[in-house]
Amino acid sequence: MKKIINIALVLCLCVLLTGCGKTVKCTSNSKQKNYTMDTEQVIKTKGDIVTSITTKYVIESKDKKILKDFKKQLEDQSKSNNASYKGYDCKASIKGNKLNVTITADYKKFDLDKFVKDNPAMKDYVNKDNKLTVDGAKKMYKASGATCK
Repeated sequence: MKKIINIALVLCLCVLLTGCGKTVKCTSNSKQKNYTMDTEQVIKTKGDIVTSITTKYVIESKDKKILKDFKKQLEDQSKSNNASYKGYDCKASIKGNKLNVTITADYKKFDLDKFVKDNPAMKDYVNKDNKLTVDGAKKMYKASGATCK
């Protein structure tokens, strides 16, 4: 479970990195012994640049502790990211055996320069002006196992 929580946190961080433009969707799913997780990233763009990314998690489990642990991890990470970089919004709720989480990163408010400085590996996904590119976001999500369309 710890590995999946770490993967979820990485995906959550990825969310940080994302007018007229297009929308790209990336999806992934994971089935573990005690839960399933479906993830969808909606990447909004203007030209080649990402303007926002909304990540939706649906985690199902009969074990309420697993749901509560995921909820706490994702909310804590979102609060930390918002405090450090701004532009972050997280909504999470547990209903029955499902945890629904929606995290949005608004790159008009987000301090991507600081984020790239704090996370040098992000240079692979941004342009020379530290703007997250559509190709960079897709590459990042595909590396974590997602399918992008």
